[in-house]
Amino acid sequence: TSWLVSGLRPNTLSSYRFDLLHFSKWWALTGRAKTGCNIGQASESDILNYLSDLTKFEVKLVDLGENRNAASEMTLAIFGLSHGDSRSLVGAPSVFVKRCPTQDEAEKVKKQIEKTGASVKIKNSTSVRTHRRRLSSLRGFYRYLVGENIVKIDPTSKLKLPKIGRSLPDTISEEGVDRLLKEPLVGKVLTVLAEPIDKLNS
Repeated sequence: TSWLVSGLRPNTLSSYRFDLLHFSKWWALTGRAKTGCNIGQASESDILNYLSDLTKFEVKLVDLGENRNAASEMTLAIFGLSHGDSRSLVGAPSVFVKRCPTQDEAEKVKKQIEKTGASVKIKNSTSVRTHRRRLSSLRGFYRYLVGENIVKIDPTSKLKLPKIGRSLPDTISEEGVDRLLKEPLVGKVLTVLAEPIDKLNS
């Protein structure tokens, strides 16, 4: 971990270590290690494949609809559940989730279940922040290897960090607007504005 920038918080350093360990395990599981290549010899394509494999899509049951029996049977079969789970499925359908490696597969599962009249939604279970941090960890690692002349090419040099979207501010409800309009704010605002002026004149 000597390549890590000094001054980082312990939790951040721990996350970076975890990210590199995660990439190493992925490297071994995909069979790249068996070819005689180590992670220092990774290509840009390897990094992109790794980041792609990080993305998992969750198919979540929202409501069974009117035809509960058909929807329940279909969901049990697709989700790989037993008939003993049917009661729980009817009582709390949103608890049951199926994870798919690609969005196309998730869409197929969604369409199959929706044919029974059930309501289903798809969610990307891997956050942009996770992608960003893991790519950032790899970038720092390969920059260190290049700087120490351990490798000649940085496979992450052309890869851009994903942008984190800005969260929208909470909106005020119609009831809240009504309360504000009914509140006698004019006098309060004038009083607040007048305070600094009185202090200047005193």
